[in-house]
Amino acid sequence: MDAREAVIEEIRTAPEAVIEEVLDFLRFLKSKSAVEKPTHTQRRVLPDFEARKRAIFGDRILPDSQEIFDELRADRI
Repeated sequence: MDAREAVIEEIRTAPEAVIEEVLDFLRFLKSKSAVEKPTHTQRRVLPDFEARKRAIFGDRILPDSQEIFDELRADRI
């Protein structure tokens, strides 16, 4: 039995209230995946880490600024 068949079997035995929640959740997941998939016309924009660094620290150089800058860079991974 594959996952689709297992889900259908569970739905057959579930109460109506649970089925309505499952339907809402399924629609949510489908819409979420449609929004998250970039199309070939969309371009992924990477954050400008230098601009973020300047926004946080200005022209100051603090002893821990490189450490924080590295954390900002790690956000994209």
